[in-house]
Amino acid sequence: MPSRSATIIAKDVAWPWPWADVTTEIVERVRSLADGRVFTGEQALQLGLIDRVGTLEDARELAATYAKLPIKTPFVDLTPKKTISDIIIGSVEQVVSRLLIQSAGQEAPIVR
Repeated sequence: MPSRSATIIAKDVAWPWPWADVTTEIVERVRSLADGRVFTGEQALQLGLIDRVGTLEDARELAATYAKLPIKTPFVDLTPKKTISDIIIGSVEQVVSRLLIQSAGQEAPIVR
């Protein structure tokens, strides 16, 4: 019997029909792939993890089609932009972290 976490992963990732039963075979397939590897688009396609390889424009057109909107519907990028304070705070955090690691007698990784 598959574990609950593997069953949830299988339902969410490998099995496109949520109403279908997740079999042990499906769970084992998910386990064989869900080990931290990164796949190229072509590899993911060959493994059946994705339906197709495309561009951002392809994805936008497909999303518009699914939403029954015109193909050229404008999209709004809601990705948060880094402010100057985000950049400064991030730099300060890196320096403080590096100093703390060095003061503990450990080698600090160089982050650029």
